[in-house]
Amino acid sequence: DAETACPEYFRFCTAVQISGAVPAETSAGAGGSFGACDEWAADGAERILELPFVLAASDPPVTVALTRLGKYTGPGQYEMAATTTAGNPDSFPALDVGGRTFSNGEGSAAVVTVAADGSGTITATGLVEIASPQVASPDPDARVDFAMQWTCQGTGN
Repeated sequence: DAETACPEYFRFCTAVQISGAVPAETSAGAGGSFGACDEWAADGAERILELPFVLAASDPPVTVALTRLGKYTGPGQYEMAATTTAGNPDSFPALDVGGRTFSNGEGSAAVVTVAADGSGTITATGLVEIASPQVASPDPDARVDFAMQWTCQGTGN
């Protein structure tokens, strides 16, 4: 049940769906060290917003890491850009799915939506396989699409 998958001590409750070369689906809790959820998502000066990570012992195991918005200014929708002429670029999600790693590449796109309560979604399409410790020569044709939804809970440390 939801409470078992995401006990209240986790800051984020995530659900992940991956399709394409390595399909997977999982739910997991994730930490976060900040104040209240609405403070994390609040309007304000441009800043980096680190998105929830996932470390799931599912089958296949799924890790989602290093995802961030480089120019967050408050709740809304953000189209991710891996390069920028000014300020901080966005960091596309890095996925490890069953030992294979996928991230931004030619033709990849991602959109992040953050709500005022700290919940949100990310949808990324056309993530490409990249070299990893387990895969020295990635499949140049392998692609995955990725979606994650999260809710934010708790009032901070």
